[in-house]
Amino acid sequence: MLLELCVVTILETGVSLSKGTVGILGYRQSLLGHAVIEIHSGSPVEGLLHKGDKVLAIDGDSNRHETRGEPGTKVILTVKRGDRVFDVSVCRIAVQNLHDAYLCHYFGVTE
Repeated sequence: MLLELCVVTILETGVSLSKGTVGILGYRQSLLGHAVIEIHSGSPVEGLLHKGDKVLAIDGDSNRHETRGEPGTKVILTVKRGDRVFDVSVCRIAVQNLHDAYLCHYFGVTE
């Protein structure tokens, strides 16, 4: 039972059991309103998203706001910038590829 709980928790957080990593898009959003508040340098969304953009949906699901998953997998973000709404297609990268010690620590992976 405990092992099952650990495996489910790992899968829900997007940690790859085969690679010991997590795939991310490289931005943080506010809890309310889902506005982009930070974009990590070198991330897949750098230059595509801007601070203040609102992520309305992930892969067409407006109730989903978790972007972690398997590195190399594609995600489509529906973004609102001012009055404009558009889709952005990006691929997750391994958190280690950003060479950010804080992010690696946060996701529990080694750099």
